[in-house]
Amino acid sequence: MQTNVSVPPSIDQHKFESADMNDHRDHILGWMNDLWNKWRGHLHAKYVKDKSIQQSLKNVPGE
Repeated sequence: MQTNVSVPPSIDQHKFESADMNDHRDHILGWMNDLWNKWRGHLHAKYVKDKSIQQSLKNVPGE
């Protein structure tokens, strides 16, 4: 079964195409990686660092 989808002429399809889309994607993924690492570091400093292993295991972050 084949479906024909017609695009209204008012939609500019070229605005969704970009030569530097990979660069933009890499920039966003790098930024997300930085945020992730900072969040992990914050959790480590808050719940693990300078505590014994027993205290660390008892002090689990809440959801």
